[in-house]
Amino acid sequence: MRPGKYAEQWSRLRIYQDSPLAEHFTQRYRELRPYWDPEALSRVLAGRLPLGFDQSVAVGEHRDHEANVRRIARSGEPAVVIAASGMCAGGGWSITSRRCCTMHGTM
Repeated sequence: MRPGKYAEQWSRLRIYQDSPLAEHFTQRYRELRPYWDPEALSRVLAGRLPLGFDQSVAVGEHRDHEANVRRIARSGEPAVVIAASGMCAGGGWSITSRRCCTMHGTM
């Protein structure tokens, strides 16, 4: 299978796991690899790595979250943020997304 037209851009897109629970879950998932079923292991051997994003950044501490929010707000860079529903509904990321959109003229 050939990489798609935008594979290069997608490979540089940052993916932030902004949740201590997500960080913990990802670590445990990787530790359980010896127990994966044969189908999952065959995919890994074929080069498909579940949760294997080189551009993935785990944010587990509140101070790291605040620094990351400021950096993304200043830069305006595109990013995918995986966060708990409270952070998206009324917490840090909902405030940040409004601020970023206003700063960069997308709102």
